Amino acid sequence: MALHALQEVDSRGGGAQDEFDATRPQELEMTAQDTGFAANMGRPVSEASDLHEECDERFQPFRPNWQQWRNQDPRPVDRTMVEVPSGDRLVKTKNGLARISSGLVRFSVVQGIKFRNDAEALLFLIRQGLPATSRAWSLQSLEKAFQMKVRIGSWSRYSVPFDAYLSLFPRTFELFGSDRQFVRALHMSATCVVDSIEDVMMRLAMARHHGYVEQQTPIDGTARTPCVRTPQISTSCAKAMYLPSPGPSAPVF
Repeated sequence: MALHALQEVDSRGGGAQDEFDATRPQELEMTAQDTGFAANMGRPVSEASDLHEECDERFQPFRPNWQQWRNQDPRPVDRTMVEVPSGDRLVKTKNGLARISSGLVRFSVVQGIKFRNDAEALLFLIRQGLPATSRAWSLQSLEKAFQMKVRIGSWSRYSVPFDAYLSLFPRTFELFGSDRQFVRALHMSATCVVDSIEDVMMRLAMARHHGYVEQQTPIDGTARTPCVRTPQISTSCAKAMYLPSPGPSAPVF
């Protein structure tokens, strides 16, 4: 669904592809823009009204879950930004579990593609074999190998801790060890990343709001799975934000 947002050029004339085709000076300029975004986003993400005001209000995000979204807003559409229901809660009903949303999630598709592409490269490194004199990939050795053989990771550029970044892909990677200092593929037979871009960016948005990555959607009325808090993720400059709804939670269709 989120990938559909890249199939059309946004109204500003550049579109998402400009960021991929950027020259080195343009990349530096984009990094500066991301840093400015981080400065504005430095306070707690729970201040949803402030977040909404800090977004570029000249354009509206792409909203694939609402049929009449275009007719109700005269602003041009920025198809590199997607807004979807958060789908962050599960409630028990007589017909089974129903997913509901306590707000909205807005995220950058371009950054989501970068996160997923890096995850594909990390999975390839893990599947190639273990590092010399080691029985498992440590987070430090895997990150160093990625930087030496591939590039600087997108998690570094957007100030997402490496362990938190890997936790955004719970269907692809597994952290283990007493301090979760090692990583392996959840299924060694998997040849590609299983987690979708939309799922990854929604987890990131909720993590920036809560201060930890929640890998499984909690069920109302049951005990939550303990999560390792990562306060640094709240100040990440990644363009993924949670906007709480002022009204009651709405079902996800």
